[in-house]
Amino acid sequence: ISAQLTSVQRIVLGFASALNATLDSIASNIWFRFEGANLNVLIEGDDGTTDTDDVDSGIDYVAGAYHVYNIDATDLSRVRFSVDGVEASRTISVSALTASLKLQPYICIQKDSGTAATSLTIDYIRIKATR
Repeated sequence: ISAQLTSVQRIVLGFASALNATLDSIASNIWFRFEGANLNVLIEGDDGTTDTDDVDSGIDYVAGAYHVYNIDATDLSRVRFSVDGVEASRTISVSALTASLKLQPYICIQKDSGTAATSLTIDYIRIKATR
């Protein structure tokens, strides 16, 4: 993230079931969320039954610096998030996700109003999954 976000900007990085302009209306997701005029790295998960939004990971991002974000969904009852190798202080449960409910890589930048232009540079994406 090139600069600290303003109060009307948000970014999500992770996985989602479908596109929706209202992020909280997406039926299923597992992602990092950056929102508003702070440096908090939030974590979220929604499995269609349990919706966990805006959980502070206990980690802050540094604007203008590269970071490595990792989501480990090996155990759906305890999805782990880490930034630059530092694990978030909380986990998210999305245990109602099933094999028939597919999630896809999802990156979204939104702005409600104003002229501020923040950019996001993605250098590398690696996704590993079992079959």
